[in-house]
Amino acid sequence: MSGILPAFAATGNTGNYDHIRSLTSGQVWNGSAMESWNIAHWSNYVVAAPEQPGSGCYVANPPVALPADYYQYVLYTPLGGSPASGDTPVFDRDFQFDGTNVIWLGSGLNIAKINGSAQAASDLALSASAMVPGQAAAGTLTTNQMTTNLTNTLANAYAGRILVFTAGGNAGKALLITAYVVTGGMLTMIGYNNQVLATPPLPGDAFIIV
Repeated sequence: MSGILPAFAATGNTGNYDHIRSLTSGQVWNGSAMESWNIAHWSNYVVAAPEQPGSGCYVANPPVALPADYYQYVLYTPLGGSPASGDTPVFDRDFQFDGTNVIWLGSGLNIAKINGSAQAASDLALSASAMVPGQAAAGTLTTNQMTTNLTNTLANAYAGRILVFTAGGNAGKALLITAYVVTGGMLTMIGYNNQVLATPPLPGDAFIIV
């Protein structure tokens, strides 16, 4: 078996323990099998999580007979001398267990913020929503013109924007769009210092307009 279940809390709580709950069924590990939640069985659900001395890291091992599934483990600090309903949950984390290995999931990640800022996440979402993906299409494919799968019905809708190839022989190359013709989704492009592509794109070459 590979992997441990570390949890972090104030140091010195020698009675801390885990409960392990399936994220797919809601059942809880009872020491020998998964069972439907029963508050009267609280102490049966205890998985020992001793502290690495003085570290605040409480480590449990996945039970040997734990079935392959998606789980959450919760670290509790007992309010009394032994585990009981009403104990304080102090840490939790989600993981996948394949029968042998612990595979971490994204628990604890805040995808609503970037560097602690919700505004930064909002700004990034707005900028991403303005990007336009596309692909080169059969037709006119030269070093500075390209028919595409774009369907915008406004002439020159993308003029002045930057196109970046994300696949194909020109992947990573960026050009300024100088014209867009609705028929055939035709783009005219130019690189820095009036350079053109070294090789024409091929049908299916992917790009994004930023």
